[in-house]
Amino acid sequence: MKRNVSLMKIIYIEPGSLAAHNDIREGDDLRKINRQPVRDIIDYQFLASDECIELELHRNGSRLCLSIEKAPDKTLGISLEQLRPRLCGNQCIFCFIDQNPPGLRKTLYVKDEDFRLSFLYGSYITLSHISQSDLRRIVEQRLSPLYISIHAADPRIRKMLLGLHKDDHLFEKLAYLAGHGIELHAQIVLCPGFNDGPVLDDTLTELEKFFPELATIAIVPVGLTKHRAHLPKLQPVSRALATNLVDWGKKHNAHYKKLWNRNWVFLADEIYLLAEFDVPDADYYEDFAQLENGVGMVRDFLDSFSELQRNFPRRLEQPRAITLVTGISAFPFMNDIIAARLNKIDNLRVTVQPVKNQFYGNLVTVSGLLAGEDIFDTLRNRTCGQVVFLPENCVNDDGLFLDDWTIEKMSNALERPVHLLGNDFSLLFEQL
Repeated sequence: MKRNVSLMKIIYIEPGSLAAHNDIREGDDLRKINRQPVRDIIDYQFLASDECIELELHRNGSRLCLSIEKAPDKTLGISLEQLRPRLCGNQCIFCFIDQNPPGLRKTLYVKDEDFRLSFLYGSYITLSHISQSDLRRIVEQRLSPLYISIHAADPRIRKMLLGLHKDDHLFEKLAYLAGHGIELHAQIVLCPGFNDGPVLDDTLTELEKFFPELATIAIVPVGLTKHRAHLPKLQPVSRALATNLVDWGKKHNAHYKKLWNRNWVFLADEIYLLAEFDVPDADYYEDFAQLENGVGMVRDFLDSFSELQRNFPRRLEQPRAITLVTGISAFPFMNDIIAARLNKIDNLRVTVQPVKNQFYGNLVTVSGLLAGEDIFDTLRNRTCGQVVFLPENCVNDDGLFLDDWTIEKMSNALERPVHLLGNDFSLLFEQL
């Protein structure tokens, strides 16, 4: 007999929850809700939203059935095992994961291509290998919005960029999703000489037919590390190209403002910083739909700081000196705006320390890709004051840097407290 393999294991029961009151236990396998199989967390969220639900559980080889009535907004209070991502079958010539050095933890080499992660976390997918049944599921369960990597409308260029052997019929899939009201956000990783210039203009023209379901398009510069041995030769986005892109973006959005009364194409913050232009005001970013893609993060950061500074103290009770660590690209505004304002506080001396990225190479300048070793090597022989603050995006959810350094290890090595700092600068004063 074929073994019936568990689909979703329950790993946590919230005390006092509906699940606890109905004797659902950690370790139970959740098989079905209302006779429909539960393949993942999305199925669970979709099916468990009904007011009357029938659960099929398996416990120690026995099948259990439960009926539960609940309010529409009431959850069962269970946590399921982590979703296993579907892996990417493309060979993108610009893939950042292929540019990782050897010897890192395994998770840093995982290439996912999963519409479920796109819906849950905003990760980008190409739709290259998505099935028709998956497309139907997206529509049926209203998995919206989704985030799509386009790169080029021309099938020949898209195939070359993604390492495909045949046309993946992207526009047919976009038409299906948009035609069923699924909100989409697109990105174009700009590779100079491949998909810029007229190719980029043509791509936008082809994508216009999907507005308003295709709500935003982000232009992101290709990220290149020093670990590109045996990979296709690519050029970084230069300062001159970045400057041209800023003008290009203004021209296109002026057109879209007249056409649709809104901006539609958005440049990543890196492009403005590379061109040495101020990032646009908040109105430019509409609803900041691509914030996690590095589009509008600087503006959001600066505006948050501007709002918070109204409540900063005028002076500290005793002299304190601190260091704010940042990447190369963010140094100008961190030094000229953030540190300049903080240094107006009596008894506070703030130094901004940019860190060159030796781990990935000098072309990688963002704080989110700084390694612990590079930060330590930069600070070890410098006067850092009593406390060091690091950007919170340089560690993952487990508190690990790319090279597996931890905040505790950094603090011990520097012999002073080290803290993570995000947009909320009011937390800075709690550590002083």
